[in-house]
Formats: sequence, C-alpha cells, structure tokens
Amino acid sequence: MLNVYHSNSMALLKTLIIQLIKNEPLESVFEEEQILVQSSGISQWLKMSIASEIGITANTKFPLPATFLWNMFHLILPSLPKESAFSKEMMKWKMMKILPSVIDSPEFEPIKNYLVNDKNGVKNHQLADKIADLYDQYSVFRPEWIAEWESGTWDHDVIGHHRWQPILWKLLVEYTKALGQSEFHRANMYESFIEKVSSGDFDKSALPKRLFVVGISSLPPRFLDALQALSRHAEIHLMFTNPCRFYWGDIKDEKYLAQSEAKKRKKFIIEHAKATDAGESHQLTSGINHELFVGEDTTIGASVGHPLLASMGKMGRDYLSLLSEKEADEIDAFIDIKRDSLLHHVQADILNLDDKSQSVSFDSNEGKGMIFGNDRSITLHGCFSPHREVEILHDYLLKKFNEDSNLTPQDVVIMVTDIDLYSPHINAVFSGVPKDRYIPYSVSDRTASSQAPVLQVFLDLLSIGIGRQETSKVMEILEVPAVMRKFDIDPDDFSKLSIWIEQSGIRWGLDEETARSNNLPAPKQNHWLFGLNRMILGYAIPQEKGEFQDILPYNECQGSAAELAGKLGVLIDALIALRNELSQPHTIQGWIDVINSLLDTFFDVTREEEDAIANIRATLSTLYHVVQSAQYTDDIATEIIIRHFNSIFSKDRLSQHLMIGKVTFCTLMSMRSIPFKLVCLLGMNDALYPRACQPEGFDLMAANPRIGDRSRRHDDRYLFLEAILAAQESLYISYVAKNIQDNTDKAPSVLVSELLEYLQKSYCFEDNFQDDAEQAERALVDTIYCQHPLSPFSPSAFQGEYQSFAAEWVPASMASVAKKEKAADVFLSKPLENILVNVSGHDAQIRLDISELLRFWSLPVKHFFARRLNVNFDLQHHFTRDEESFDLDAREAFPVKRQWLDALVNQTDIESGDGKGCQSFLLNDMSLNNISLNDMVKQFSLAGVLPHGGFGYNCLSDIRESIASVAKQVRGLTASGLLEQKIDLCFELDGLTIHLDGWARRLFAHGSVYYRAGTLRPQDILQAWIQHLAVAASGIQKPTYILCISDQIMIEPLGIAEAKEYLRNLVHGYYQGMCSPIPFLPRCCYAALKAIQDKKTGLFCGSFQENKDKITSAIEQAFTGGYNAFSGEISNPYISRVWTEVNDDFAESVFHAALTYLYPAMTRIKAIE
Repeated sequence: MLNVYHSNSMALLKTLIIQLIKNEPLESVFEEEQILVQSSGISQWLKMSIASEIGITANTKFPLPATFLWNMFHLILPSLPKESAFSKEMMKWKMMKILPSVIDSPEFEPIKNYLVNDKNGVKNHQLADKIADLYDQYSVFRPEWIAEWESGTWDHDVIGHHRWQPILWKLLVEYTKALGQSEFHRANMYESFIEKVSSGDFDKSALPKRLFVVGISSLPPRFLDALQALSRHAEIHLMFTNPCRFYWGDIKDEKYLAQSEAKKRKKFIIEHAKATDAGESHQLTSGINHELFVGEDTTIGASVGHPLLASMGKMGRDYLSLLSEKEADEIDAFIDIKRDSLLHHVQADILNLDDKSQSVSFDSNEGKGMIFGNDRSITLHGCFSPHREVEILHDYLLKKFNEDSNLTPQDVVIMVTDIDLYSPHINAVFSGVPKDRYIPYSVSDRTASSQAPVLQVFLDLLSIGIGRQETSKVMEILEVPAVMRKFDIDPDDFSKLSIWIEQSGIRWGLDEETARSNNLPAPKQNHWLFGLNRMILGYAIPQEKGEFQDILPYNECQGSAAELAGKLGVLIDALIALRNELSQPHTIQGWIDVINSLLDTFFDVTREEEDAIANIRATLSTLYHVVQSAQYTDDIATEIIIRHFNSIFSKDRLSQHLMIGKVTFCTLMSMRSIPFKLVCLLGMNDALYPRACQPEGFDLMAANPRIGDRSRRHDDRYLFLEAILAAQESLYISYVAKNIQDNTDKAPSVLVSELLEYLQKSYCFEDNFQDDAEQAERALVDTIYCQHPLSPFSPSAFQGEYQSFAAEWVPASMASVAKKEKAADVFLSKPLENILVNVSGHDAQIRLDISELLRFWSLPVKHFFARRLNVNFDLQHHFTRDEESFDLDAREAFPVKRQWLDALVNQTDIESGDGKGCQSFLLNDMSLNNISLNDMVKQFSLAGVLPHGGFGYNCLSDIRESIASVAKQVRGLTASGLLEQKIDLCFELDGLTIHLDGWARRLFAHGSVYYRAGTLRPQDILQAWIQHLAVAASGIQKPTYILCISDQIMIEPLGIAEAKEYLRNLVHGYYQGMCSPIPFLPRCCYAALKAIQDKKTGLFCGSFQENKDKITSAIEQAFTGGYNAFSGEISNPYISRVWTEVNDDFAESVFHAALTYLYPAMTRIKAIE
C-alpha cells in the first residue's frame, strides 16, 4: 500500500514516522528499517529524533533513493550485474571510442565542429561527457525515447536535426553487446523491474516490510512508478512536505479540476503524539469556480494561487501533480500556523493559499495584514563583502542568544550559497574570537579539494606542464606541509627561499622548455633553473669575481646556506622530470605508474593527510576499472586526467558535521525542510542564486520539457521556499549589497526581491497603517532591512539595533569619533625618562657618535621605537612576481641605477647611503672608460633584473645619459681621493657636556660629496646638512655637494660658531626625540617649507597662521599621498603608530619642526650650474 502523507510540518511527519515505528514494530529485531532520505542532514536529524523518542536508533538504514532502487533492482532482477555497463562514466569512455569513427558521417554533422583540431582527445572527452550526462537523464526521464532508439525508430518532431543521438545510442548498445556486457540500463531496468514486481514472480520475503520516504522534494516519474509497484507487496509511507493544504498542482482543465474537487483526503489531527481520524478534507480552497478557469492559463498556481508558490514552487508543484496521478491513500496532516509574527503570516498565507496582495488598494493599506510591535521575525542585512557578512552574522547570533536563553546553537542553521567561498571567512571569524564570545560551530559540505590541501596540490602538480608555471604557483605547491616535509624544508627555510627567489630574478617557467611549450621565445633568464644555477654557483664563486659561463653568482647561498639551495634543486629537478612525464599521453596502466610515482615523490603525509592520499588512489583505481571495462586502449592526455580528478574532487563532500550540538553551516540542500528556530541564509546575491545552468544546444529534454523534469534553477527556487517554511521563529537573509570599492549598489537575489515585494504589498506595520501605501511600503523595508558599515570598527557598527559585540574594535571606533585629542598624546601619555638623566649622576660627560645622530635624523620616530622601545616594524614582505619585466618601474630601476652609477664612478666601496637593502648586482671592477652599454645590459641580464632582449637594451639606453652625467660630476669632485677628518666637538646641554665624535665621511678636497641614483629627498638634504655642520664646526670651511639624477645642489660653507649652534639644535632634538616622538616627518616638513617659499625669489616667508591653509594642505598631501602618486608618509608603520590624521595642531607641530631642523639647510642650498 502506498500512503502519501501531506503536511506543512516536517516535525509532524517525523512524529508520524516514530509513532508508526512504535505502534507497528517489525516482526524481527534483525529486520532493517528502511528510510529513504535526500541528504545526510535529514538522516542525521531523523536518527537523533528517533533515538530521543524511542531511546535508540538501531538497525535502521537511510539510503539515498538511487541507492535503494539499485539494491531493489538487484533483488528482483538476479541477472543484473553488480555494476551497470551504462553508468555515466562507462558510457563516456565507450563513446570516446565510438565518436572518432563516426564523426564524419552526415548524421553527425551538427556536432562535427566540436571535434575540430582535437589533437590530444580533450574535446572528444568533453563531448562524450556531455552526451553521457544527457543519455543518463534520458534513461530516467525519457525511457520511452531510449526504447524507440534501440528499436531503430524515433519521433522526428522530437529529434529534429539531431538524428545522431539515437544513432549514437544504438552504436553504444551494440558496442556494449560486443564487449559481452549486460544490456541493462536504467531505462529498461525500470520497465523490467516494474513488470516483474507487478507479476509477483519473485521472492517477496527479501523485500523490506516497510519503507519510509522522507524529506524528498521531488522524484522522477519512473521512480514513483517503481515505488507504486513495490507498494503492492510492502507498506510504503511517503512523507511529503507540502507547503499548502489545498491542491496547487498544475491543473490543466475544468475536468481535471472537478476530479480534484471530488477527490478527498483522509484528515488526521495529532494530539499528544497520537494521530486521530478527523474525517476528510477538500483539496480546493472553495470548490470549483468556473469563472476562474478560463483562458489559456488554467493552472491553480496562476489563478487562485499564491505568488511565492507560483514563482518558487514549480518543482514541488510538478511533484504534487505526479503524486496526484498515483493510486494511493492520501492523508492530510497539516498544522495551522498562529499568525503572531510576520514570518508566521507568510507561512500561513502559503499554507492557506491566501494572497493578500490581490485584495489590497493601490492607494491605501486597506486589506493588508497588520504587523504589531517590534517584529523582527524576518530581517534582511546588506553588507560590503562575504567576510563582513560572517562578522555581522556572528554579532546577530550573539544578540539572539542573549535575548533568548532557550535558544541553543543546535537550534540554528546557516545555509550558504557557496560553502567553499565562505568557509575561510567562517573559520576566521568564528574561531578567532575570545572565549566569552565563542559560538560552537561546524562547517559541512565543503568539497574535497577545498578542504584537503593535498588534493589541491595534487591537481596543481598534474597541471605543472600546462601554462607558465609561475613563481607563485610553484611556491604554493611547496608551501603545503606534506611537500615541505618531503623535501626537508621548514617554515624558516621557506621564508628565506622567498627572498632568494625574488632577488635571484625567478619569475616564471621551470626552464627554457616552458616558454617553448607555450609557443614563446625561450629566455635564458627569469626561470627557475636560471635562478637555481645562480644560487648553486654563488656557493662556489663570490659574485665579485664576475660571471662564469654566462651565469652570475648569487651571493646569499654561501656556506651552510647552500644546503637549502640544494633542497630547492631537488624539488625543481623533480618538477622538471614530472613535467616531462606529463607532456606525453599514457595508457591507463601508464597513468597508474605516473600518479603513484607522483604521490611517492612529492608527499610525506601524516595520519591526518592519509585520507586525502587514499582518496586519490581510490579515484585512480575506479578510473582504471572503468577504462578497462570500456576497453579504451588509446593513450590518454594529461588534460583528460586533470579534468577527471578535478570533476571528482569538486563533487565529493568530505565533511558532514551536521546536527552535533553546534551552529551548523551547510549548503541549502543538506538541511532542506528540517525545522530550526533560526534559519540564516548567506550570499543571497543576484546572479549567484538561483544558479543559472544553460542547457546544451543538443539537449532534447530542454527542447521538449515535461512535468517532473529537473532544473537546477527551479530546484534553487524551491530550496529558498523550503528555507522560509523551515524557520520556526526567525528568518535571517544576508547578501553583499554594496561594492566594496566604489560603494555602488548590488542587487539581491531575485528570490529575495520577490519576497520583499510580497511583504510590501501584503503587510504593513501598525504605526504606518494610516500612511499612504507607498510610505507604508518604505517603512516596512526600512524596518526589516539593515545596511551595515564597511568596517567592523566603524562607529555606526556600535550603534542602533544590531550593535557589534567585538570589543577589540572599540578603541579604533572611539578614536575615529574623538578626533580632538592629539595623536601623540593618545600614543604616549607622558614622555619617557630623559636618557641624559641616567648618566648625570655618574659622569657629566656624554659621548655621542655622529653616525648615531645621522641614523636618528633619517627618521626620528623610527629611531625612537627601535632604541627606546625595542620595537621593530621593518618586517620584510617578499611578494613573488609572476611576470618578467617589459619596462623598469621606479622600484626596479633604482637598484639598477645605483649599481651602474657605483660602477661608473669606480667607487663601490663608498657608502652612498641611499640603497640600503638593495642587492648588489655588479661588484667586479670597472672603470668609466671601459664600461659600455652592452656590458651593462649583459651584466644586469645575467642578474635577471632587466626585461628580455631589446626591451632591456632600451631601458638602459633611456637612463644612460642621466647616470653618465651624474657619474661625470661625481668623478670630477672625488678625483683627489678621500680626506680623513676626525670629528670631536663639545656641546653644553642641560648642564651636561655632550661629546660628538666620529669621522667625517665623503670628504674630499673640493668638499663633501653625496650622490644618489634617484630623485632628491628631504632626508638626503638633512643627512648632508649634519655632516656639513660637523665638518664646518671642526674648522674646515668647504661646501657640500648633493648630486642626484633630478637635482644637483650644494650647501655653502659656514663659520665655526654658526655651524656649532645649528649642530647643537640637532643634538638637542636627538635627546628630545629619544624621550618622545618628535613630528619631524621628512616629506611633510619639506612640503611645509616649500608651501611658504616664494617661487621667484626662493625666499621662505610667512608664519604658520598667515599660511595656515596652504601649509596644512601641503602637509596633508605629503602625509596621505595623492592620486596616482607614491603613498603618503602615513604608510610608514612607525609614523602611522603615532600620527593618524592631519589636523591644525599636527600641521603646526610639523611646521615648527621643519623651521627648527630643516629650514637652516634649505636657506643655504644653491643649485649647481
């Protein structure tokens, strides 16, 4: 007997199942209870519910429909093989064998172009995959087509110009027969199964005595036919979660409607967990209204239905229509919904087929449902990014848990449109909070490749011969722990390698062969083998010895560090060997050897990673079995193997942590129809949900649709409807409503828009009932919708109804509001103890080295952090580059210019003070006369810093003249050789004697000489100024020259007394800056002085108050940076820790520092003619 239970409550259907199990237990405890489910989420929920009610869930199976039916096929049809010869994978590989032999036939002309230029068989594999998928669907949804095709006939109206489909199917059947395999496929299996079950000619004792079908929103028509056949020999209880108590299927005409009206359902009422017979119920809302069913559109959904059911419920409507055609006892078990919230109003409207939007006035709110109080049962949240969606959700859940002590994490489900996209954000937000805000959670339904890094790296290794093998791609492979262990590389080694790779010039390609395989010229530099050769040679030969066989040594790999280069060499050799192996196709047996060798070569797995490797081997074993069974003996290209593994790993769901007492994150499919107090939907954006799936051009089902056909888009629509109905108390919907870059609006899913439109047209809040309809609609949206701020530390995040619980962001939020305090006062409440005090009691004389003074004035705030606070923010971030240069930008050009300039002036041992941290490429001795442009091109090319070919030559040609000009000036001023001058000066400061000592640097007969292969910077001026003052105060009245590519200036000689006074101010500033940061920001100070400089006379005139706006604007430009310019000084981590914004007080303090320390130097600068 087939019993169909209709209910709007999944909880009630669960109660019916439990009652049937309790009241009518199976005869033997060894008999299995069979409950068909659509997902593991429903099976877990039922297991827990049955165990909670009965005490235990044992000897109960929860098979998927396809699994159950396949087992029944084997039971009823003993001749059926264990594995179908017409599985999707088997058909695909058989058709790969058949298609090339028939593609030139006239019947196959429509698809012939698909296989044009198919050199490696990839197109053949893709086409066969699509066709196999279609045939698989035909066998389930159009079995009569398959039967006709096998007999050699077909409906020409259906087939159209795709005659190749029945022909190919018949060839597939004949090929299968020739292999000696079973002719059973799903189309004829259904027919044979139903015929034999109907005849009763089989062992009935093997059938399950009872079968439950639960939580399945749709089944293929043939599956329902099979269930009905089984129902003659077993009790089948089909639990249908029906959102509406009245018939809302696809009514075709008045006759059918009359039949539906005449058809009654038994009605049961559940009281105290027991079902009571309550007579019969009608299926139509109010009998037959003939006037409603005129015209072409005669469906109940369109005529007397509900707009949400009509729009979102097509899949359920088709299923209901199919069920209505079956001979079954239909049982009505609906539960009335109390209209006490907006959510319950919507659910009740759907239940009772009540569309209020059709009876309301356009100008007023008459006829609308009234919502009382502060109803937040449905809320819509707009965010700026997926990460903010998760942060806002976390705060919302904390709010709900605080408001309702009865709400537990297990009462909450969060359904996500793309779980792989959101899972990193979920883990970052939910696991990175303090204990007092921690919410237990679990993430399910992640794909295998996204959850197991080993699987993703395996796919990357398979594709190592495809594309450019960029630096970042190889580093991502190496970064996986299993690979690092295999090659004995630890995290510190990895960081060091990142630096070496960047500095040695590696960009892309394992070797020259990579470029050739991509039809590109084969470069001699910038590939992995090029950089590795430099590293290995650096161990044997110092870089100053020059090149060896066109390889320039890389100096960092000397001594014990060379061992790390050797480990990298082993990895690169293994990748090149793998690339060469993968460049050739192999038979399936050959692929077994290649992939097993790959796993052994690149992975050293732990126990936690063994499952991923086992998954790879199992997938490979299954592929081997299928290919062998299909007797496909041709070589298989690497791209086909990659496509196969990628398809498997993107479908497999490894983690199913459902209903384990935590907040559950999952896809909408896993927990469909299961009731939760709080249902949350994330990622409800337009174009993302419902998903669009364009059918193939030769899909005959799409061209000839029928009731019951599956559609991903319709399935997504019905999932959304089921999510609305599954929410018992609250429905939370979230989407990315604003573009994070330009703040433009982004549309929500069309399903969200439809729900919002229905709410506007059908309901209004009590306070807005007297308003006009438009105002009431806006008020409703304003009430249930909340646009959240971009950042979690925004002041608005801590205001209003949905306040953030993230206490760590409160200081930043308060700082953005309270802008009146000085940043320095916030950073340091009072200055640190003067370092002079520490020594005044012991020795009244203090020594200060001039090199220390120079380092301080390069950036005072940095020196304060480093020397007084022992804080270092100079963390080197090395970002690997994946492209070779075609031109040199400013960052790349500077070290080239510096090394070239050093080589030209033959002064590589002189500190230029401007390229610290830049790698030296050219250290071999060269003189000005024997260095040619070609020499420089060759040297820099060997270092991997120049663009290839003529691009590199052009780059150096463009800068040669400016470098040569500066070099000529430097050589002219430094030809006499260095002078040694001891610095030994005394200053009285706060009752103490400060001894400034050291040695003068860059002092020549003509004066002090500074040069830089770049533009003139304010810190260059101040550094030269300090040295100039020290030399002048020592009695040497010589000018100081500062030679840069952009500017060549000199500082005029000073008298001893004047020099000592200026130097004393700088020494005093040093001791002040060691107690508290002083606002000497070089670029800001320079900009402030240039703002008051007269462009005609060059004089600096005016006070801060007289030029306040001009000075503040200049400082702000230098501090924050401008459009299409270098970043401002706030990007410096030391500066941004102390000063965060430009206000009047900050601008005045910067201007004062500029006048005190930089202004004296600026007034004595003179351009060199």
